Amino acid sequence: MIERSDRTKPYTATVIGGAGSAGRRHVEAQIRQGVDTAIYDIDNKRAVKAAEETGAHAILDIDEAIGFATGLVHVTTPDYAHTAPALHAIEAGRAVLVEKPLTTRLDESLRLRDASIDLGVPVFVGANMRLHPNFAAVRQQVQQGEIGEIRKVSASYLHDMRWARKNTPWRNKQNILLGGGIHPIDLMMHIVDDNVDEVFAVASLGHDEEYKLPDLYEIFLMFSSGILGYVNVNARTPVPAHKIDLVVEGTEGYCETDNAFNLYRIFRGKEGISPAVKATKPIDTFAAEIQIINDFLRGIRTDYKPVADIEETVRVMKTVDAIDRSTRSGFPEKVEEKILG
Repeated sequence: MIERSDRTKPYTATVIGGAGSAGRRHVEAQIRQGVDTAIYDIDNKRAVKAAEETGAHAILDIDEAIGFATGLVHVTTPDYAHTAPALHAIEAGRAVLVEKPLTTRLDESLRLRDASIDLGVPVFVGANMRLHPNFAAVRQQVQQGEIGEIRKVSASYLHDMRWARKNTPWRNKQNILLGGGIHPIDLMMHIVDDNVDEVFAVASLGHDEEYKLPDLYEIFLMFSSGILGYVNVNARTPVPAHKIDLVVEGTEGYCETDNAFNLYRIFRGKEGISPAVKATKPIDTFAAEIQIINDFLRGIRTDYKPVADIEETVRVMKTVDAIDRSTRSGFPEKVEEKILG
């Protein structure tokens, strides 16, 4: 069991997979926040090089690297390699931040969830889009009842992953539903504060000779409260930037936003009132997420919301599992709530 009162000073962190692109963002965010940070990577040369370039320490033994952290252990390895280092850190009694997705298999997510509960170790998951000011603004409007009873929520995740797969070959085996599409699914569940009961989804294969997995999904969701949801995931469309847009429809109005153009619009349904378009100040969502967790572990703040914890993430993973089953069966699938860990 971690006692947060013990986590004051010195406060140190370790980034597992810290030589990769995501790992470096975590390393740099910790160092900017004044945290003494270590890098572990299975590629020792890359770890040393990344440490020299960022001002971190390179630690080449994973046990020593995890032991170095009095605060947070970050797991920023490729998607398929999250489970083992995360479990290693949990069993060592270290608080863990795992990049999304938590794992690539539901049974592995449940294993981490169970270990976190049994050992009393907090596990956070990198659903950093929750901290984007536009999406946070929409959630605030929804939670305050500004657009009435929510009837429908829809979102798109658009990305051209071809360039990313050229630069990081492991992504040729990445499930884009987990690697990117999980963002809008998590956002929708977070914004309306509801779980999904049933899904129907179809998926399409692209024409990339090196990528043999679906890169286009059309997903329909039925939430527990009766809210309808729709998600479009397209990883092979040219866009000016990695793009997530979202629309929430209520009985008294609607909210819409996207992260690429940094705008959100709120319409409250009185005739003659024009929608208001607002711009928000961009923030580094990675750094904001890490700061919240650091402050929580140090006892500076009493909660870590809106950062996702492992229970929330397991609910999202169960939804993604049902989506995958639906694409294979061709029928609607229930989100299983009673799955043994």
